[in-house]
Amino acid sequence: MTKIVFNLLSFSELKYYGVGVYFRDLIAKNINEIFDGIDCEIIVVHQANIPVKELFNFPENNNITYNPVKGINGKFSRVIYEQIFMPIKFRNYNIIYSPNNINPILLGAKCKSIITIHDLLPFRKANRFGLLQRLYLKFFTYMCAHKSEKIATVSNNSKNDIKNVWTFIGLEDARLVFWNNKYYACGVRRDTTTNGQGRMEFSELQINDDSVQEINRNRIEVADIESYCEKNWMPIKNKPFHFIKWTNPTEVVKVDIDRNKADQVYLGDKYIPMKNGLRGGTQLIEWDNNTYLSIIHECFFTPKNFNGNKDADYFHRFIIWNSDWSIKYISEEFNFLATKVEFCIGLEQINDDIFIVFGFQDNACYALKLKKHSLNNIIWNKLKNILPN
Repeated sequence: MTKIVFNLLSFSELKYYGVGVYFRDLIAKNINEIFDGIDCEIIVVHQANIPVKELFNFPENNNITYNPVKGINGKFSRVIYEQIFMPIKFRNYNIIYSPNNINPILLGAKCKSIITIHDLLPFRKANRFGLLQRLYLKFFTYMCAHKSEKIATVSNNSKNDIKNVWTFIGLEDARLVFWNNKYYACGVRRDTTTNGQGRMEFSELQINDDSVQEINRNRIEVADIESYCEKNWMPIKNKPFHFIKWTNPTEVVKVDIDRNKADQVYLGDKYIPMKNGLRGGTQLIEWDNNTYLSIIHECFFTPKNFNGNKDADYFHRFIIWNSDWSIKYISEEFNFLATKVEFCIGLEQINDDIFIVFGFQDNACYALKLKKHSLNNIIWNKLKNILPN
């Protein structure tokens, strides 16, 4: 059974306006239809002097109970109860939902927060709030959004305002794979929270003669749910839903698309000392003598360059893995076009041709075609194997 808390502590008067109308018309009146067929219990937490059942026209429902809280008429006492006592009292509940932008922040791992942000008025220069109230609303809106599992909005304008708090919008660095007769674009998405937390996503694609359409999307969670950014996983082409998650030491995960969860299936115990970290790159394709080939990238990051801005130099390396996921070969670093920012995420073999797809300065894309024997000559005779013996 799912245990849900409705946090209505923000309603302190017998009259209400936009937020109250939104909650009454969209949630309260339709609560029986919303939760029809769902095994759950709902507890409505509210200030004792506000008869929320009658105020918002809640229908009769045996799964709904009401929890009036006395002695929190003042804003300070309400904040204390909401942020300190509620997380303790409802620590065994699954969800705490607020029709407003404020919810308890310090929730346990089991309990998820869902909030509604109607606007970002406290963040604008022109607003109706005094200094202390504005600081309070800005701090708690930001923290509650950061801690929320989901954020609901009431308009596309509000949605865009919130999404634009984080710089990168959309699926980044997508690798195309064809697994179990389906095309997927696998990349990282960082626009679902205001702090840019990244998770790998599968966008199932329907590819037509003149169009490409996303028909399904899965966001993949990892064992470490506090992990900030999961990105640049490298698909293993001949092993559906398997990825090289980390190169050094090598970690292989398998995604359960039904559970939206990645499970570790291999973790190497050998770390190879390198000047910069070996980051993800292209798909792994089958190579000679039962091995796999990919192209990874490394980044030399400069916090402040001569203009006072952050900067970076990107380099590539070929890596060959044995079938047991031990690393057989690491090339010396190279560039395709000798520029500062290149990023390679496409590697494919069709008959005897090798195709390599890479980005240039984050604003152009190139596809390189060469014969397999030419690439082998580059790997083994032109580039040094820097793997320690």
